[in-house]
Amino acid sequence: VVREISRLGFKPGIWLAPFNKNNKFKMDDLIKLGFELIKLDFLYKAYLIPSITSQEAGDLVRNILLEIKKIHPSVYTIACGCPVLPAINVVDSMRIGSDIIEPITGTIPIWNNIMNSYKLNLVINDIKRRLWTNKFWNLDPDVFVCRRELGLTEKQIFLLQKHIKLASGNIFLGDDMTKLEEDRIKKFVLPLFK
Repeated sequence: VVREISRLGFKPGIWLAPFNKNNKFKMDDLIKLGFELIKLDFLYKAYLIPSITSQEAGDLVRNILLEIKKIHPSVYTIACGCPVLPAINVVDSMRIGSDIIEPITGTIPIWNNIMNSYKLNLVINDIKRRLWTNKFWNLDPDVFVCRRELGLTEKQIFLLQKHIKLASGNIFLGDDMTKLEEDRIKKFVLPLFK
């Protein structure tokens, strides 16, 4: 898969939760396969290890992130579900808040509209609250979405677009671009990159 992604001119990335049920961390083997971006999620799980203190958990997370940077300096790292202090100056990017959409409600139209509007407000507030952290890393405010089925109004989509651009960090797209109407791509997606 890594070779095929690279052959197509893209950079391969992987999103994973690094702590398994035995609280062991395995990462080097994945990077050696050729992944150039690694999103490490649920890093707070280190704080749930019963045999260590909160300070030791923070040190564990920081040491893991430092080791990745030391051994693989060219790999782009995104921390997610991570306390701020252990990640300062050791990750390239930090996920700064809530998910923009609620996938579970995707088949319930009215509830979908209510929940996604609520989540949109959470993301916008997270971006505003966390803008100051952009001196330590690129901000990852979650994905930009604009597909009709989400029930967001054009005004809400433009608001999300504005705040994703304001974050001046990662821009990940959460819609299947092959299924998104061309007018929505022109109106909502392309302006993100100008």
